[in-house]
Amino acid sequence: MAFMWIIMILGVVSVSVLAESSDDVLVKRSVLLLPVANLTGNGEYAYLSHTIFYVLENNLRKQDSLNLFIGDEGTLALSRTRGFGEFMKAVEIRYAAETCVFGDYYTEGEELHITVIVADVATLRIKNCFSEVMPVDQERNEYLDEMCRDIAVTIAAGLPALAREAIMEKQIVNRLRARLDAEETLLDSILRKRNEVAVSTMTGISLGRSVITWSRKNSLAGFPLRIEYTRYLSGNLHMRAGLEYIPLDIMVPGVFRNEAGLDLLLGIHTPSLFSFSLDTGFAVTFDYNEECLALAESEYEPGPTATRLTFSLPLVTGFSLYLNRMFFLCFRFSSFGLSWTLETADPREYEYGSRSLSYVWGFSPFSFLCLSLTASFGVRF
Repeated sequence: MAFMWIIMILGVVSVSVLAESSDDVLVKRSVLLLPVANLTGNGEYAYLSHTIFYVLENNLRKQDSLNLFIGDEGTLALSRTRGFGEFMKAVEIRYAAETCVFGDYYTEGEELHITVIVADVATLRIKNCFSEVMPVDQERNEYLDEMCRDIAVTIAAGLPALAREAIMEKQIVNRLRARLDAEETLLDSILRKRNEVAVSTMTGISLGRSVITWSRKNSLAGFPLRIEYTRYLSGNLHMRAGLEYIPLDIMVPGVFRNEAGLDLLLGIHTPSLFSFSLDTGFAVTFDYNEECLALAESEYEPGPTATRLTFSLPLVTGFSLYLNRMFFLCFRFSSFGLSWTLETADPREYEYGSRSLSYVWGFSPFSFLCLSLTASFGVRF
């Protein structure tokens, strides 16, 4: 029985020791070394490709923190035919390497130029670039060995062996970085588009342009139609043009009133997926009313046809929500601000019975009450 207890205690101790030792295991960093490209165009210097490569390989293998992979000529050819990002992704999939080392050499006059690049596969960034120049006829063996030893030591210093926990943290960081890069790419693809067209077929709340045009307590606006075009001039500056048509039911059979408006605005915005904007500019409104006396009281009373033209300086705040690369929703809160009105009917035509309309020829103090909130659906291209 005592023997069994001893065996169990030894088993627990051995498991705990193994667990502690496994936590202390350091994992080497994976490095891919590609063949060195000969850019001289001269067969006499072809041997240098193998010389530089093998000296680099020997020095990299001496570094305890590195696990070296050797790339073939096909991988080197891949690096020359594809873009840098696509090539790094292929390296990551094929070799599971986090760092890639590649180089080339060429001659210029009596000088030999050697370049070795160290690239981080995950971040697509060049970490180090080593460049050496030496005379073509110089004895190179000792010089190359010193250069490659310095390169290997520098690479190893930047890639120390990691504990397993550090590797997991690095993987999490890489995944977060990849996610952020994807979101940044999406945002860039959206904001790179410079044109927008938005359409609205309803108004949320509105006192509208009608406060300064045809005011009547019983008049009801029909569904307006608004088309808006936006041109983005820079990161924060844009220009807008809006065309609006509003039919109004004045609750008198056979009598119609129509209103059309045009806006030319210049504004600023925040370049983001949740974009806020502020616009101001110039607006003109045209109204046509078949019988203006029909607006004075609830009782129908025939009157003359009247037209009205209003010029205003609007102020518009907006919020846009980009659903994807193409479609978005936008909301606009508008005040038509300072306005000046011209019309064909005599103001006395509106004074019927005991009431008169809130109308002033020229500048109207009621223009600041011209408020509207519209919701629009748009396309960006």
